[in-house]
Amino acid sequence: MAATTSGPSGVPFPAQDRIRHLFPLPLSPGEAISERHIHADLSVQRLNDIHDILFMARATWGISSLHSQRVWGRNVIVCEDTSLHLLWYNDIIYIKPIPLYLLDRAFFDQHISKITGDTRLLVNGFLESYRALIRHPSDVKIATAFGLLPETFTWDNWVEYVDTVMDPSSAAGAVHVNIRYQYGEINLRNVNWLVLVFFRGIRYHFPHGTYRKLLRSKLATIVSIFSIVALALTAMQVLVGIQWVSIRVQKISYWFAIVSLWFLVAISALLIFFFVFIQLRDLIKHALRISLRYVHTYIISLFSNS
Repeated sequence: MAATTSGPSGVPFPAQDRIRHLFPLPLSPGEAISERHIHADLSVQRLNDIHDILFMARATWGISSLHSQRVWGRNVIVCEDTSLHLLWYNDIIYIKPIPLYLLDRAFFDQHISKITGDTRLLVNGFLESYRALIRHPSDVKIATAFGLLPETFTWDNWVEYVDTVMDPSSAAGAVHVNIRYQYGEINLRNVNWLVLVFFRGIRYHFPHGTYRKLLRSKLATIVSIFSIVALALTAMQVLVGIQWVSIRVQKISYWFAIVSLWFLVAISALLIFFFVFIQLRDLIKHALRISLRYVHTYIISLFSNS
């Protein structure tokens, strides 16, 4: 369940010299580490700003484990930008490593466990995403290999961490998280289109690095379009030029051209129908899941208040 509360505190944490190594660089000279640094590091404001259209991006609540990502041929791209965490594109998926300040038990118990408001919702949501990503010993090996966890981290360490640090209420589906974590993995291609169509910007994130890579990724689509157009033009050319051959060949060519054109029309119609069907199906499934989730939350709140 998501909630929205107060912003992060700027009060410095004590023992700055002992916790400095837990936080990313750079910080302004002399700047004290506070809750604001955790909030900034885990911020997903870019996704929250387009939350009202994310359901059209075929975003799901599900998060597949790391070994499942590898089974599907996805390459894990380590990304420190939390607004890209669990976004996928073709055969890659962006995943943010767990920050050291979340893995340090002393710091977690003394400070993070006492944090409330928006920052706590971000922490809960991020940790819940890792509960889903790491479910087996093989997931821990993949996480350490990609730098998502420290190299010395073991399966036993992870089980202990989950049991002692993560919010136990999440087992009952009642953990409070930032609204971004109402969704799990999100299709970056769809997000880019939605941002453009709904005038939220030109794109959310450009995954190709260069336009040459973008063109290369679209080459198969471009070739397919040109092939269809060429086939249509050839069929129409046959229709135009059939007067130069015998009547029998003219008839065969004429009907072959007609069938070819109708075939192209049928294939195009099927592709359009398939695309529309997939989008409508996902929208209906999403609406049903939202309804069931609210009903579930409402029932839990009734029993909690009784």
